[in-house]
Amino acid sequence: MIEGVRMRHYTHPGFRSVIPEKIELVGKSVKFYNDYFKIPFPLPKLDTIGIPNYLVGGMENWGLITLTENVALSRPLQRFGTGEVSFRNLLTHEVSHMWFGNLVTMYWWDDLWLKEGMASYLSYPCADSIYDDVQMMDQFMINKLAESKCQGRLGDDSRRVFVCRLRI
Repeated sequence: MIEGVRMRHYTHPGFRSVIPEKIELVGKSVKFYNDYFKIPFPLPKLDTIGIPNYLVGGMENWGLITLTENVALSRPLQRFGTGEVSFRNLLTHEVSHMWFGNLVTMYWWDDLWLKEGMASYLSYPCADSIYDDVQMMDQFMINKLAESKCQGRLGDDSRRVFVCRLRI
């Protein structure tokens, strides 16, 4: 129980060692958002589960966060650099949707950008409050600047930048 919420992470029996890290990050995220929104998490439980062959990184469901299996089974020593930043943002992003996306939601799907934009932003200060080894708000600026350049949102004189991610 963290912040009065029962948290579980479902995984294969051979991967039980990854459970404490996931529960700790989700629990600290719940605490951050409880304090940030001044609204306690309204459900008695929040679970996470990894799904094989899942096409998206994660998805918020009311009381359940689904993750790609490789994220759900990952260990800290397997992640580094941008992979670690992405991992931190993914879980904190999905937890933020329990408030901004579930408790408060958009009127219709054409406003989906609002809940996604808010969750994308809030994942950085949340992760920044949990970890002190990486300045997550600096990562926010770096990531969003790179995204805007890729999408040509900085005006006519901006240059497109194509980011190549290598998996090793």
